[in-house]
Amino acid sequence: MNSMLPRLAIAIALALGGCSEGKQTIAPLAKKPVLTLTQTGPLAVEISIAGPVGLRALQARVVYDQAALKLKAVTPGKAAARLDRIFSSELASAAGSVTVGLSDTRQVLLPARGALLRLELEALAGAAGTTSRIALEDPLGALDGGVAQAIDPTSVEVKLP
Repeated sequence: MNSMLPRLAIAIALALGGCSEGKQTIAPLAKKPVLTLTQTGPLAVEISIAGPVGLRALQARVVYDQAALKLKAVTPGKAAARLDRIFSSELASAAGSVTVGLSDTRQVLLPARGALLRLELEALAGAAGTTSRIALEDPLGALDGGVAQAIDPTSVEVKLP
């Protein structure tokens, strides 16, 4: 099940951060980054971030109504085009939930602001003209140094063509 997938982006960030066991070089941010979902086209949604600093990695579950939608692709957003690690759990077998994330093995920070990921959707038969909720659940970031950063979940109602 997708909720049992390893938190790959966070593991990468912890490995890259070089954080010694028992020592945190940075405390979690007092002002959390904010994630937003925005419908940017008839069948496209962007995941954007607005935060005080760039994260080392980010991961979340995209939850959607599998009776109305199919998630076709996860691609980099404009702000994240330079990052080298964008991943998602298997889209072909997704049943209403997909884990997505991004990081960079070259230790490039994610942008503090901008579109990180683009979700390409497909409306299923009978769903045309309806709205469907897409949510980001269990979002988690990693700061430079490997410190986990909590991020609040978010959602959007998508109008299907």
